Amino acid sequence: MYRPMLFLFLLFTTGLVQAAVIIDDRFNDPRSGWPDVSASSSRDVGFAVYANGKYQMTPVQDRAFGVIRAPRQASSGNVSVASRFFMYAGLGAGGAGVVCRMQDLDNFYAFIVVGSGEWRIARIEKGKVNVLASGSADPQVMPGAVDAVMEARCDGEQLSLSLAGKRVGEARDAVFASGSAGLFVAGEQAAGTSASFEDFRLSAL
Repeated sequence: MYRPMLFLFLLFTTGLVQAAVIIDDRFNDPRSGWPDVSASSSRDVGFAVYANGKYQMTPVQDRAFGVIRAPRQASSGNVSVASRFFMYAGLGAGGAGVVCRMQDLDNFYAFIVVGSGEWRIARIEKGKVNVLASGSADPQVMPGAVDAVMEARCDGEQLSLSLAGKRVGEARDAVFASGSAGLFVAGEQAAGTSASFEDFRLSAL
């Protein structure tokens, strides 16, 4: 009579319970809910379009963040956000990645690789970047460019980043407890920063 409870206990204690997938998109259908629009004025921080089976984000304004919310979201801020993308940053000033617990365009957690070959976990608060952890990413494809397979986890106060299946960094922060997940790009228009995302997977933890 106690077997069902024992089974549930073993599931949770052995890690067999899988995260619930909210969205798993390969960007092969422009009708999936992601914005597919070009920038139309200087007030736009960038544009996001479907191009050649990928989702491309490009800043069109210097020193501004381009953040796109996923079309579906988890019910809490405890999530796993994964994506594979190629980012070209020109002079190396740009970066791309994923975000969690986004309140608005000026407040969120960002998990980034930059053209100089570094990774960063950052809190963007009131538009100011606060780097919580950083380190060297794997060798770059070429100077100013990164081919990344990224997974970010936001679980309580614990923030962690994995690249190519290997955990590279973590940090603890409690400023944002909930919010949206999505894609991120930042850079300088003159440097020609652009990121092409091949997929996006959001799971609730």
